[in-house]
Amino acid sequence: MLDYWEEAYKAALKSEDTNTQVGACLIPVAHIGKYITIGWNYEIAKIPNKLGFVHAEMDVLANASNTIDATLYCTWGCCTNCAKLIVISGVIKMVTAEYDYDKWAQEIKYGHKILRDNGVAIEFRKPFGSLLIGGVLR
Repeated sequence: MLDYWEEAYKAALKSEDTNTQVGACLIPVAHIGKYITIGWNYEIAKIPNKLGFVHAEMDVLANASNTIDATLYCTWGCCTNCAKLIVISGVIKMVTAEYDYDKWAQEIKYGHKILRDNGVAIEFRKPFGSLLIGGVLR
């Protein structure tokens, strides 16, 4: 059986953003035992402050064939926009990294509040393997 947490970290390595490599793995409830979709963050437009980036959560949800009652593994806490997308996509659980999010702490705190307020369970895990420092797998 696949280790979904490890798969999310493998997806993060595909990101070309050397400052914040983020990966995600989505497992629909009907497909426990294998993962269906992976995603990572990437840039689609050169706009200041990373406003041209697609987040890993957005990528995985956009490419999934079934998100209802799914579990989402993501190597980074979700922002408020991703949280809203997770809620309306029907995801019921998010597994995410437990560490200090530094300058993004407030945004991620609100993202997690949106999830909890809408019935999405959140499970925190230690970063996989090597340390994740500032969002970068080292």
